[in-house]
Amino acid sequence: MQAIEPKKTGFKIAAVFLILTLGLFSQRIPKDSSILNYTQILFEYPSVKKASEYKLQLIDLSIPKEIKEYTSSSNLKIISEFSFGKYYKWRVLATDKNKKTIDSSSYFVFKIRGVELVNKNRYRIKINYTDKSINTNELVFIDYNRIAINKKGEPVWYLPDIPGKVNFTERIRDLRITHDGTFTFLNNRSAIECDINGNILWEAPPIANYSKDSMGFYHHCFEKLTYGNYMVLGTKYVFKKIPKEKLTEYKGNQNTKIINGEMYIRVEYGIVMEYDIDKKLVWSWDSESYLKDEDIFAHGNADTIANPGPHMNSFDMNEKEGGTVSVGFRDLSRIVLIDRQTGIVLNSFGEKLPSGEAHQANGMFKFQHDSRFLNDGRIAVFNNNDILLNKDASSSVVVFNPSQIKPVLDSEWSFNCDFDTLANGRSFKGGSVSELKNGNLLVSMGNLNRIFEVTPTKKIVWDGFCEQYSPSAKKWNPYPQYRISYASSLYPNYFSVKIENEAKKKKNSKLHTFSLNVSNEGSEKDSYHILIKDEFGYFIQEITTEILESATGSLHPVSIPVTPSRKKIIIEVTSITNKNNTKKLSYE
Repeated sequence: MQAIEPKKTGFKIAAVFLILTLGLFSQRIPKDSSILNYTQILFEYPSVKKASEYKLQLIDLSIPKEIKEYTSSSNLKIISEFSFGKYYKWRVLATDKNKKTIDSSSYFVFKIRGVELVNKNRYRIKINYTDKSINTNELVFIDYNRIAINKKGEPVWYLPDIPGKVNFTERIRDLRITHDGTFTFLNNRSAIECDINGNILWEAPPIANYSKDSMGFYHHCFEKLTYGNYMVLGTKYVFKKIPKEKLTEYKGNQNTKIINGEMYIRVEYGIVMEYDIDKKLVWSWDSESYLKDEDIFAHGNADTIANPGPHMNSFDMNEKEGGTVSVGFRDLSRIVLIDRQTGIVLNSFGEKLPSGEAHQANGMFKFQHDSRFLNDGRIAVFNNNDILLNKDASSSVVVFNPSQIKPVLDSEWSFNCDFDTLANGRSFKGGSVSELKNGNLLVSMGNLNRIFEVTPTKKIVWDGFCEQYSPSAKKWNPYPQYRISYASSLYPNYFSVKIENEAKKKKNSKLHTFSLNVSNEGSEKDSYHILIKDEFGYFIQEITTEILESATGSLHPVSIPVTPSRKKIIIEVTSITNKNNTKKLSYE
């Protein structure tokens, strides 16, 4: 197909135009001369009045004679058919209901930068099996690799270097996409939220200095909650007096010191912290208030070394249950449920503590790394297990119901990770488990470099290994991970809005009528709030749409009373999922 030469340098100025919350919405995405770090790209372009369809033309500049064309009924289009390390150019043709081209844009150029992170000759996700039920366009975020892959194992996005925050030599942890399409992760010093290009949007404040001996730090888990706050694990250090019967065990430990003639040891306590958008600490839970000294001195760690630290390594919040927070302690083999409103411990699960605390699920899991609430309120645990002392043990995924009332709680569902001969199923550290929309569990085995998806009927439907190539040894080696997470796309929350069915104004008519078409262009379901005001800010009408699935829309009739002073109305459409995602139309 031959390209139609552009008739002008930009779109016509139309009576209906979109504006962002901070100004005129006339920009195009991606911008001309952009350098991108992803191959799944959202194209956005100005609306054209009377356009019924838009044709997006794309050219890979390495094969300039080949033009690919994509159509859309809105001013948004998401396309995934790109490659790292290439230049492209694009433009849009607007056509009317008779398929006649009524406007065309200039060409715009962008580059998708290729870096070592997405070099398939250096790093790869070796896919062993993909069931036909799997949507291979879904994404998996792999934190140590700093990338998102599709389920074909192909890199789709990478977290670029951020000066002073992230570089190629630094491992990040708990990389995930939020419900509103931003990205969160932990580096070695802080908890950070950024946009798709790596621009920092929010960063946790320096952690409070709880002790004169050492500053605390952020670690293990960081998540943006659905109501916009941020929850993260932190630490503090406290020196505790060593019991007399334990003095020999800790003799020579570098974390001990003499205070008033007695030997003390530095203990690391975990703290769950919740911040608001202004970085104000709005809630916290300190594990020192829960753990008694006799409990922390009664155990070792997963390395079988005497260690009084409980090693808090996970949290999750069940917002459906009014904010119940789960906290996991690896070296206590224990999961604790906390009421967020009061800070009271509601229940605990795991091995019995010497202090005599009530316990359930004794022996169900040991030295676990992750625990997450499922949609039905049950808890899924990645159980690393006691593999150093028990050579026959396998790591596993365990699901139990915390609301059951039993003296000893058994798992309702479990899955051993030694399910084939490709790996021994034993992971000493790391790992994660999370529930997908289809009810399957997405699992990372952490120190064992395997990632997989398993159904409730214990069928493996997707499976692979993270690997790194060694040029010196000329072979692929295991590349362990920390956690992985799921995303339906890089754009979970996006929408378009346009005016349709505009009625011709009748003489002496007191009403002007048209329809608003709101389309969910993101990959997650959403609903929208529509507010209509006049140019002076006076309220006219308010509409809330039904919940729209991805790639669906809804039409809403609007009738505006005509008055001599009313020259223009403002239509504001806001996502219910992400209140920051707002579009405005000015209608004259």
